[in-house]
Amino acid sequence: MHIHRTLFFLAASLSLLTLTACSSKDGSSNTANVDLSFSDAAVDDAAEVVITVERITFQRNGEQGAEDIVVETFVADEDGGDAETFTLDLLTVQGQDSRLVVDSVELPVGEYSNMLIHVAPDEDNANYVVDAEGTKQLKVPSDVLKLGSFSIEPTSKQSMVVEFGLQQSMTYNPGPDRYILKPRGVRIMSVDQAALVTGNIDHAALQTNEACGALEQGSTDGNVYLYSGHRIDPTTLADNFDEAIATNGNGMVAPFASSSLNSDTFALSYLEPGDYTLAVSCNAAADDADLLETLMVPNPAGQIIEFSIMEGQTLSCDIPISDTGCL
Repeated sequence: MHIHRTLFFLAASLSLLTLTACSSKDGSSNTANVDLSFSDAAVDDAAEVVITVERITFQRNGEQGAEDIVVETFVADEDGGDAETFTLDLLTVQGQDSRLVVDSVELPVGEYSNMLIHVAPDEDNANYVVDAEGTKQLKVPSDVLKLGSFSIEPTSKQSMVVEFGLQQSMTYNPGPDRYILKPRGVRIMSVDQAALVTGNIDHAALQTNEACGALEQGSTDGNVYLYSGHRIDPTTLADNFDEAIATNGNGMVAPFASSSLNSDTFALSYLEPGDYTLAVSCNAAADDADLLETLMVPNPAGQIIEFSIMEGQTLSCDIPISDTGCL
């Protein structure tokens, strides 16, 4: 797929609250101008994953007098003009690529309890997935993605990205023959702080191991799984699953992010700095983002490594994982 990075230069407006920049007694700003972009970690077996957003709500923590801030006007296109909604195929903004959707909204500095992404309702047919069988509805429960807490730092300008980890957040529902998009695996990250893990995938070298013997380039059987932390009991490493509905998930550790082996390279983008464990599984074809499967992670057994990554750093972790580790 040829990926285009689209830049837009259009101001967003606030419908519920107009803010005026001010400074505190120590000279620091009480507000920041925030740009918001969308990006995606790709999912296999889909040619398009399209969403239409009607508004975005920034929910402030329960301070006295604090009001929610709602954005209802978005960056339209590179030719200018406002847009009351925006439609985006997430598969066109993979990896470090992104699309600017809100340009310079002024937000009070501090802690926020939630970012709410309100999508167009089902009857508008504005959210859909194109797969090998055709076009199917993409259902967002209650038409809103609740992404949780985030912070606005005391800087004059802040760029943030919403990263859609579609291997975790999107599942297929065979009953009504539609896809479901949930907020798990969708995270908010400051671009200036974000780290990146990438690497080359040597399919021929993987195939020398019996566990990966059937894995070929272009296959969808293998995944790279990234877990938060070090010294995790390997027997607790799991595939993507929803902890809220998995009855057999006690003590198992769900990945923080994941990526397919279905290419020459992989990328895990917009990561928080910190400690991580990376593991490879060659038998991940049955991975359902809702359910805890009986997959082996890591598989082969030696395909696991711990590393730490700093703010803004890029690490390369080639697969198969070697003694040299991540560089």
